[in-house]
Amino acid sequence: MTHRTRFGVVGRGTVAALSIALALGGCDPKRPGGRHDDAGYEPPAVPEGAAPPVLEPGTTVFVDDFSAGRLDPAVWNATRPVYEVRDGALHVREAKNHPLWLGVPLPCNVQLDFTARSGSPDGDIKFEVFGDGRSFARQASYAATGYVFLFGGWRNSVSAIVRQDEHRARMVTDESRRVEPGRTYRFTVRIRGGSIDWSIDGEPFLHADDPVPLCGAGRAHFAFNDWSVPLVFDDLTITALGE
Repeated sequence: MTHRTRFGVVGRGTVAALSIALALGGCDPKRPGGRHDDAGYEPPAVPEGAAPPVLEPGTTVFVDDFSAGRLDPAVWNATRPVYEVRDGALHVREAKNHPLWLGVPLPCNVQLDFTARSGSPDGDIKFEVFGDGRSFARQASYAATGYVFLFGGWRNSVSAIVRQDEHRARMVTDESRRVEPGRTYRFTVRIRGGSIDWSIDGEPFLHADDPVPLCGAGRAHFAFNDWSVPLVFDDLTITALGE
């Protein structure tokens, strides 16, 4: 496998640099990325109000296969210092709902592809779409700023697509499928307006419709997230979709 990391916008046969206006800060390369003790750690300040870009359908917005060996602090905003790149993948444990935000804003019609693996029988694979790029849990109860996707949440008992509040605003749920610890899954999420489709390993999994879609100014970011279990993410590709 050829490992590569591309930051920018790639059109159909045309390459144009994407100016990342957010100087995000992120994992301090001097700080061990796998530390669970974040005493004295302050997440970097992030400007508010990033707007979704308008891109030609088929444009590759962002790609990262984590082969660089570290998180680029100009691109990734770690709100807790527990995200570590090693062995060509992103590892996290004990994030306690402190997401790893991608600074590159998403278009409102978007497809996200990546792999995910849980190292625990509790499952609990989690990520967020159309958040503000900066928020994190400040207490045990966490109200997200975007859509939260959970595979095998609540000790591997429920999967869900959630609109901000994972305890009171579950848009759709599934209680039949369980995460197999150690198995690598391929996720695809397609969002067009308020229509949200989540597939796993090429098979449809969950669908939800939101009459008031969250995407907009200040809600244009993707994040990997975690509560306590060890998770591994890899091979992220984000693509603009048509209407």
